[in-house]
Amino acid sequence: MSNRHIRLKDEFTNDPEGIGYSGMTDQQRYDSLVLEDIAIKTAIPSESVKFHLEMINKWAQMGELSVVDQSQTPPVPRNSTAFHTVLVLNTFEQFDMAVANQAQVFNNLMNALVSNSILTQQEADDILAEGDDFTSRDSVINVANVTIGEIEGAR
Repeated sequence: MSNRHIRLKDEFTNDPEGIGYSGMTDQQRYDSLVLEDIAIKTAIPSESVKFHLEMINKWAQMGELSVVDQSQTPPVPRNSTAFHTVLVLNTFEQFDMAVANQAQVFNNLMNALVSNSILTQQEADDILAEGDDFTSRDSVINVANVTIGEIEGAR
């Protein structure tokens, strides 16, 4: 008996998410397993954020706001939020929204940009949505690309 068969049999027998497999046909079980309806958090690459900001004409603006004013003592950036954002996006490759502390840092960054009127709430929400994805139950239980034959065999 393969690991896939064992995982499927366990899924159908125990029904840990209360999906109701016992009252389903094999086709209904299949349809339920492959439906990508489970919300998951994923990583947001910094390059993707920069591209998004460039597309809404904000990346260059943030660069201009990050310029350090040398006439002040000590020198300070024109806008510390823009400066910090540019620094963070150029330092870190991605923000894994499934990791609580990384998600919190990124959410705080977006909130600061909104609070400083650099981004609108909608623009920030659009960027944050890049960390939202959907997956299927067969992927969650590690039997991705399940076939109807495997489901019939797990009865």
